[in-house]
Amino acid sequence: MVVTNLFPCSIWTKGYESDLDKKYGIKLNEIQNGQVKGLEQVLEVAKKEFPIFVKNPSSIEYDLIFDYKQIRKLLKKHKNVPGFCSMFVKDKNELYEHIKRIYELSYLHYVLGKSENIQKIFSKENIQKFPHFCCDSASVHMNLSLMNKGYSNSSVLGDSLNGCNHYYNGLPFVLEETNEKGFIIVDPTSNQLWWRNPKIDPPKNLIFLANGCHFDYHTDWYNGWNLIPYTYMNLRTLRKLNGDCETFGEINKYYKKVFENPIRLDIKD
Repeated sequence: MVVTNLFPCSIWTKGYESDLDKKYGIKLNEIQNGQVKGLEQVLEVAKKEFPIFVKNPSSIEYDLIFDYKQIRKLLKKHKNVPGFCSMFVKDKNELYEHIKRIYELSYLHYVLGKSENIQKIFSKENIQKFPHFCCDSASVHMNLSLMNKGYSNSSVLGDSLNGCNHYYNGLPFVLEETNEKGFIIVDPTSNQLWWRNPKIDPPKNLIFLANGCHFDYHTDWYNGWNLIPYTYMNLRTLRKLNGDCETFGEINKYYKKVFENPIRLDIKD
């Protein structure tokens, strides 16, 4: 990928997916819910990348149930980091490396979600399988694992206005060479958001660059509603409530504060 104009920029995830399919010897597009056979190698990697991933042991529903002892260890790891922060990125090449790393994590989460046969149960007649209706839990697990890798700036961004309720991840950054400010947006359940046109193959693990605090995210979800965030969860909210993953803050304060503290990150591969 060559970035000439930094904003806006959508990433061709099909290319990333194809490269990772070759790396792990699988076809992400062909994985069935509950499948384990043929996924042993990639699942071993995925489970190491998502040590805080918890599936409710009493049912098959993908619940927001976490090992809070592990989350508090995560908070201790980031104890010297401002609650609101963005990451310094030297140049566009370094930004590209972050995008590849974040995409691969989302790819591995998708494998884990499908293999674990994650489902959202509304009633006996309405059972939705991953990735459908799993955006909240998926984005929280992504957030915790990104933080575990060293992305102190990782956040869950949510559009909860008018009953829309869709969540994804945002990582604010400041580009040192130009002082441009923006977000890497990654959506671990993006392919549930398109259905109107059967000819469209919805992008899995959609990832794109957003300019500053202002961006659009239009899909078929909720009659084409713009999925711009109104709430957030980040290091500050986790710290304030001692590891509570279900508490979100109002977005305006986040937007105001997040670029005030750009820091250099130590990312663990």
